[in-house]
Order: sequence, then structure tokens, then C-alpha cells
Amino acid sequence: MYLRGLVWKLGVQLPPAAGRLLGWFEGGELAGIFLHSPVLVMSCERDAGLRAFAAEVHTRWDRVPPGQLLSPRSMASQFLAALQSLRGELPIRLLRESMPVMRVDRGSLAQRGVLPPGEGSWGRARLRPADQREFGVLRSACRAVTIEELGIDPEDFDGPAFLAALRRRLRARREFIWTEGGRLVFRAAISAATPEAVLVEGVYTPPDERGRRRGTFGMHELCELLLDRHERVVLFVGAENQRAIRLYERLGFEAFDEYQAAYFSAAGGA
Repeated sequence: MYLRGLVWKLGVQLPPAAGRLLGWFEGGELAGIFLHSPVLVMSCERDAGLRAFAAEVHTRWDRVPPGQLLSPRSMASQFLAALQSLRGELPIRLLRESMPVMRVDRGSLAQRGVLPPGEGSWGRARLRPADQREFGVLRSACRAVTIEELGIDPEDFDGPAFLAALRRRLRARREFIWTEGGRLVFRAAISAATPEAVLVEGVYTPPDERGRRRGTFGMHELCELLLDRHERVVLFVGAENQRAIRLYERLGFEAFDEYQAAYFSAAGGA
């Protein structure tokens, strides 16, 4: 979906800053597609294609050093094994072995006002696209959710790329926030979209707002908004984050795949 959203937005010939799209062909048919950029993404079930992409990343490592890998676990693990056979020990700063992928389709979203017994009354979020004047608030929220989930400060990891991505989302009106009295109580962003599906990332409720159903109401309203335009909403969640998984399940999400993410150190490698 991420790759399709990229092509939907930018076409097959990507601007240099977005990286390169590579295809793996068998018998004249496209059997795999890869994004070679500081973020590595792949959709290929062929071992030969994954090995070929690993060789390409290895050859161009110094020119395009990877910062992150995010792909289905079955593909990512094979790719990493092939890359390690070429380079030796990889400079992986963090490996998230299991990241369930969850989705909710039109018609499956929990009805407004329906909560399990004993979970309080339904509230109304006041969700809206953020504007450029709120860059500082969003910068803090994006840093906080990344540090909390990954133990990595994105400004230390790759500050320019982190800030550039935030500015792009702001310009595209893909950052959504809920504020009260000038204070942030909920934030979520869109990282990719096609007519069929939209990928949500960085769902965040500040610690002092938790336990007040901010996440439940904010996510429900965001899903209502997005499902008016897309057939389904998709998101990743860490397998260890059971609180978030339960929240998404209450809203009608179900797990349908498993991804793997790797974060590479800025320096290192053979």
C-alpha cells in the first residue's frame, strides 16, 4: 500500500529525493517492487528478487545509506539475511521483530456511542488538520511518540529527514490534532493513501491525557473522516503495546499481517 500510494502521488519515475523504484521481473511479468531510499520498502515473494535487492543496497550503501527498513516480516527477514551474507554484521540499531498490521473497513467501524460496559460515556473529539503555526507542538509530539515506542530520538537519528517529513505532512494536511485550551490532547498522521486504503501513523496521546478516552474518541473520529474517502484504514502497532491493540480492537480493527522494522545506525557496516 505504501508503494502504491507513492506511485499514485508521484508516478513511477520518482523525484531524486524520494528514491528509486526497482522492479523484479520473471517471464516478462512484474513479480516484485522495491523502494531504494533511506527507507527500504519491498513487496516481493520471490527469493531471487529479495537477494537481488540486497545486492543493490549493498553495492550502493555508501551513496544511499539505509536508515530504516519496513516491510512484511517474511520478506524483511529474508532480505536482511541476504544483506548480511554480503556485508557481514549489519549496523542495526533496533530491530522490531513483530509488528502486527491492523485494519478497519467501511461498515466495520464501531458505532459512535457504543462502549463496553463500565467504560464511561461517549465523548466527542474536535479533530482537525494542523496548520503551519502548530509546527512546534507537532515536532514535540512526533519526537515523544518515537522515543516512547522505539527508544530513539528522531532528531538525533536523522534530524533533517524527520523535520522535512513533518513539514511535508503539514503542507499536505496529513497531520491531525485535537487541542483543548491550546494544549494537545491527541495527534495522528497519514503516511500513505490510495483510493482503497489509508495508512495512519504516529498515534499519540500525551501521558497526562491518558485514561480519559482521548485516544478512543480521537481515533474513532479520524476513522470516520478517512472512511468517507477510503475503503479502509490501516496501521502498524508494536506487538508489546497491548493497550493500543485493545483500543484498536474496540474500534473494530483486526490484525491481518505481520511486519518487521529495522533501524540502522548512521555509521558502521563493512
